Amino acid sequence: MVISAEHVMNAPRGDVAISLASGKLTPVREMGQLIQHFAGRDGRITWDVANPLKDRDQLPVDVSAATQLGWAPQLTLREGLERTTQWYENYFNGGKKQ
Repeated sequence: MVISAEHVMNAPRGDVAISLASGKLTPVREMGQLIQHFAGRDGRITWDVANPLKDRDQLPVDVSAATQLGWAPQLTLREGLERTTQWYENYFNGGKKQ
């Protein structure tokens, strides 16, 4: 993310949100399962049926503003979550899951 932050810092200022993501659509269920896996938790993921998001829906992210600045994803969602989890464990737990 340091490279990404550098690109953003050197970009012209404006009211444009710059999303950093893999650019690949990910089903909501898959995202939840990946987070659950890397957090070392098991349990049932439940859905709020009143919420319009359905399991088949995906989380679209427009990364065009970032790519125009020369940024490109270097990790998959899975790799990013794994690295983030490892960093978190090392930083807060000394590498030991609680």
